[in-house]
Parts: sequence; C-alpha cells; structure tokens
Amino acid sequence: MNRPEHVVLLMQSVHQHMVLEEILDRLKIRYRTVVKPRQLGSDCGMAMRIDTADLDRIRQICEHEKLLVFGVFFLVDNRWEPYLG
Repeated sequence: MNRPEHVVLLMQSVHQHMVLEEILDRLKIRYRTVVKPRQLGSDCGMAMRIDTADLDRIRQICEHEKLLVFGVFFLVDNRWEPYLG
C-alpha cells in the first residue's frame, strides 16, 4: 500500500489540540483543523489533518510538550484505519 499524503491526528482533549495548534502555527507547520470523524473515538471533537511528511516531527513535538496523541488515522475504502507509519 502507498503512503497516504495526509493523515488525521486526534489528540486526547480539545485543550491539547489547541496547544498543538499554537505550537504548529509558531513553527509554521501546515495543518488543517477538521471535525473528528464519527467513527473515531476520542474525548476531543476536533481532529487535525496533517501532511504525512510532517508526522514524525509533530510526534516529537507532542512528546517534548507532553501532549497525548489519541491516534493517527487515514481513510481507506471509505473507512478509517490506524496509520502505523
């Protein structure tokens, strides 16, 4: 399977999502806030669409800032699958 161009990142909470948005804005890392897909669970009602190429850097930022990532997903055949890349 090919690597998807974009993935959806879910944070543990809205607060953590907003903290990450602020950091990504400051670092000029592109993202797009979207409504969390219904099929995905999380206490956060928002999700972040990011370029897959930025995922490792964003994971490092989350670890450094102690932000909890609920999961990373991509759309395949109209269903959301965990992205393990």
